[in-house]
Amino acid sequence: MDLDFALTEQKPDELTTTSTADEKARYEKWMKANKLSLMIMKRSISDHIKGAIKDNGNAKDFLSAIGQKFLVSDKADIGSLIDSLSTIKYDLVGSVRDHIMKLVNIATKLNNLGVTITDDFLVHQSLMSLPEQFNQLKTTYNAENDKWSVDELITVCVVEEGRIQKEKVESVVNFVSLSRSADYPSYKEKVDPNFTKRNMIILIIQVVIVVILISLVLTKVSLIILLVLKL
Repeated sequence: MDLDFALTEQKPDELTTTSTADEKARYEKWMKANKLSLMIMKRSISDHIKGAIKDNGNAKDFLSAIGQKFLVSDKADIGSLIDSLSTIKYDLVGSVRDHIMKLVNIATKLNNLGVTITDDFLVHQSLMSLPEQFNQLKTTYNAENDKWSVDELITVCVVEEGRIQKEKVESVVNFVSLSRSADYPSYKEKVDPNFTKRNMIILIIQVVIVVILISLVLTKVSLIILLVLKL
């Protein structure tokens, strides 16, 4: 049986007592095809869609009603996809390749819905979705006369992502080194910068004087001890 018979042909006129054998056969063929087509369509769609579609018992009308519902759904999808394409930003979480591929997927869906998204626009939008860490790459793109393809953009962005990650690691290493230097200052940093040669000479003289005084005191003590012993 041709299941599409009821979808491609209008419902034949109701049978009468004067209907011919061909008319009866055509009517019965259409009715069977219509019944099976309705059953298959209703089993193939979800309950919430099925409940929103008016069923007059005609498979062709039922299919047309489904198309109208999905036409409304497509308009909503287009709006949602365009909003996503213009607002999604790369926040350095995950890879930049995955981020751009997500935008490519959105653009493909829009193209399938009849909204043309050119590669040039997609490349531009992808660059605009990147954070300030990629500003050097954006400047390079704007300065060049040649336009990039999506594949070229992905390649360049992956290289730039590697450079950014390397700089981040070096920045952390430098920060740790500076922190250790602050906690454990070098010998030169401990020395008072105002401690000049003149201060050093004065200090030496003072030490010499103290030594001389101590020697004199010791000499006097020795003399006293000798006198006491003689007595």
